Amino acid sequence: MKAIALVIALTTSSAAAQSTFVTIGDLPGGFHTSHTSGISADGRVLTGLSSSSSGLLAYRWTADTGITALPTLPGTQGYQGGAVSPNGTYISGAHGVINLSAYYGFVWSEQTGMVSVGSLPGGRDVTRLGYITDDGVVVGMSDFDLTSTGVSLFRATKWTPQGGLEAIPLPDPTDLQHQSSALFVLDDGRVFGSSNSGRWLYSEDSGFEMIPVGSYMRRISRSGDFMIGTMLDSTSPIPHRARYWTPDTGEVSLAPYGDDYASEALYMSDDGSIIIGRGTLGWQVWLDQGAPILFEDLIANYGIELGDWRIESINGISEDGRTIFGNAINLSSGEVLIEGFLIKIPAPMTIAPFVALGLVATRGRRSGKR
Repeated sequence: MKAIALVIALTTSSAAAQSTFVTIGDLPGGFHTSHTSGISADGRVLTGLSSSSSGLLAYRWTADTGITALPTLPGTQGYQGGAVSPNGTYISGAHGVINLSAYYGFVWSEQTGMVSVGSLPGGRDVTRLGYITDDGVVVGMSDFDLTSTGVSLFRATKWTPQGGLEAIPLPDPTDLQHQSSALFVLDDGRVFGSSNSGRWLYSEDSGFEMIPVGSYMRRISRSGDFMIGTMLDSTSPIPHRARYWTPDTGEVSLAPYGDDYASEALYMSDDGSIIIGRGTLGWQVWLDQGAPILFEDLIANYGIELGDWRIESINGISEDGRTIFGNAINLSSGEVLIEGFLIKIPAPMTIAPFVALGLVATRGRRSGKR
């Protein structure tokens, strides 16, 4: 036991020595504000929006270059970055149009420059983009019609540099009068999406494959064999329950921090070994689908000090599981400073050190139960 404890202590000490907390700054001018929204698979490239002397702009951030504004198109305003392709080449996002209510998606790379993707005909010219591939293919949704009460109807879309913006077909004709969206692109090119019929995978060659999961499953691995989501049961005293899915296990509830605590699963590493979400007591992390660890305990164990900063929100984790990003707030200077942040933990995170240190949740912990 002493040998095991020593190995855990040395491993944790080594990871702590390399772990870092970094804020990204903001663009010149405007309010001191930057927000994060997407990251590359290895955590090296970050995007989001920042206030500047030219209004809200999308940015690209790396440790070498710092925060730099993406270019804008004539007649546009109100930019925000959305996602970063796995290799960091492409960035997607959205922008407004001066004197119009339109809100279009964009795709940017150093090679192509800024490209506005437009929208489907028939709606209010609103496009929301999500995941973007290393080939510059981006999926999302665009409004194509209005309901009888004037509410926009959105259709799942796919944009390619060659074909532009196209609506993705629907798995069932009854889906036409409901919202649909495309959420992700798997490594094999199939699109993961959602409609009134449920969750599905789609490709032009094989058509639709309906996935036997609840409609609340929101994130999927690039291989398609791991998903997370949050089940909502309004009839239960604990309405929110974090869940995961694999083809072998089906849907499984992640352990809550206590029997009477709600939980949500929001972000994950690509292999599902790290899941980040919220609970009654705040942000928490599941390692290897085990019992949850409070986020504050996790970063303390890795020796990460926030200084005058306080975590405002966690917005995701890189696919390799080594970089957690979000927004932080600093009130020490007398003015409100909001910046995007990255927490890098180079060593693979496993649950063993936290079990040894007694930081893993147990039944009724911090609730006064025995």
